[in-house]
Amino acid sequence: MGRYAVKDRTWKIYTSGQPSYIHFGHCKNESDVYDYHSAQYDAMYFDELTHWTEFQYTYLLTRLRPNVAGVTPYAKASANPGGIGHGWVRRRFRLWDLAIHYKVYRPDIEPEQEVQSPSRCFVPAKVTDNKFIMDNDPAYIERLKSSPFRKQLLEGDWSVFSGQAFTEFKLGLHTCHSFEIPDSWERWISIDYGYSRPSAIYWHAREPETGRIYTYRELYGPQIKEVDQARRTVAMSVKDGKAEKVLATIADPSVFSPRGGGSSIAEIYGQNGLVVERGNRERKSGKARVHSYLSIAPDKKPWWMIFADRCPNLVRTLPELVLDENDTEDVDTRQEDHAYDSCRYFFMHIRPPRIIQTGDASAQLTDEASTKEWDWFKKHIMQNSIKNNRSIGSGINDIRE
Repeated sequence: MGRYAVKDRTWKIYTSGQPSYIHFGHCKNESDVYDYHSAQYDAMYFDELTHWTEFQYTYLLTRLRPNVAGVTPYAKASANPGGIGHGWVRRRFRLWDLAIHYKVYRPDIEPEQEVQSPSRCFVPAKVTDNKFIMDNDPAYIERLKSSPFRKQLLEGDWSVFSGQAFTEFKLGLHTCHSFEIPDSWERWISIDYGYSRPSAIYWHAREPETGRIYTYRELYGPQIKEVDQARRTVAMSVKDGKAEKVLATIADPSVFSPRGGGSSIAEIYGQNGLVVERGNRERKSGKARVHSYLSIAPDKKPWWMIFADRCPNLVRTLPELVLDENDTEDVDTRQEDHAYDSCRYFFMHIRPPRIIQTGDASAQLTDEASTKEWDWFKKHIMQNSIKNNRSIGSGINDIRE
């Protein structure tokens, strides 16, 4: 029926005298989607969809463009519960809703819309449906019963989210509807730079009475040039014709590296009105700091609240992050973690959440790393300053030097 071309990784198959082509491709990194930028496919097949990011999948769907009139393009995928894409696959195909399994439905369609989005269908399967495994290795079922992944791989349970990085995050608890941020509140901007991958820029404000952080605005997306990132960030920071008072703009440290002997991204930002400071790239401490701000304050509200209607990509991606299988103290960097990274730079820039004690200059800190930082400060700065009859300020300057 056909021949396989090793160099092109393509089958050429003849049906009714006409050639059809089946191309085998890879997409290891998010930026690899642009290798298919000019491609046209009648159909796409994704293997192990939960190993893909949502950005990779949805971008490649834009390449579904029929080569022949009258052909309806479609995509199919296989998947197992778990992996970096578990959250978005579960959400996109409504896998929690048993009533919709096996049924064809159209998502998010308004009756008055003339153009309908493609229909979707989820066909569940269990290992017992695989005749080849059952015939070749009947003992496989017994081995799965003792596996920590039993519910996913044996029972096909999509409600289990193995390895979720931020289990404490809850919609409705850590999110709220937007409101007008008072002019008196301290404000910051954080940036995780990207071009092939999405860039993620967020605005944060601190409520002075409680110390609670509100993330209230986002600029998110791929292929936004650094000049446009800077100009749009500056423009979005204007309120009623007056620029917001932003204390600092904290950026991904990579933007300070020169590129091919030319200007760094940070310099291009500055040339377009956006002056940035180098963020702290320490990943494990940053993750611990994010956990601290997701924790609950004494007033029963989290230390960190997000405007759900203005920061949809942060709200979408944060609960879907999974831990790195090789280092469970960090998140897996292969997933869509850009919004998280941006916020992580910000939280490492400010002090940890704390409860000020009346009549006491110290604070009750909410995470172990911050407690160690405070103990070190008291021992090496405060005590030395008192012994040497110097102010705390001069001690801090000595340390900075």
